[in-house]
Amino acid sequence: GTAGPLKLAEKLVTNDGSSEEPFFVLNGDVLCSFPLRDMIHVHMKHKGIGTLMTVRVDQPSNYGVVVGDDPSGKIEHFVNRPETFVSNLINAGLYIFNPSIFSRFPPAGEKA
Repeated sequence: GTAGPLKLAEKLVTNDGSSEEPFFVLNGDVLCSFPLRDMIHVHMKHKGIGTLMTVRVDQPSNYGVVVGDDPSGKIEHFVNRPETFVSNLINAGLYIFNPSIFSRFPPAGEKA
């Protein structure tokens, strides 16, 4: 998954724990133009621990989909390759996290 390698980069991402600035995480296969400035503004406005960019697709059953609350934008859950329509939003592979996310991960080298 994404959490293990991210935990290994914690000191680098947080400048040895001295930075509380949000940081981007991008999947390695993301090769597109996205509104990153807009994304950071949304993240700062909602004051959550993380922000996930989603994309609408025509054939959501080919992907894992994100089911969320439209007014708040909060994610309720994920459904992997749904057989019936539950959402047409998929994970775009771009995230913004606050360094406090690391407190939710097990120590580096340990499994959850």
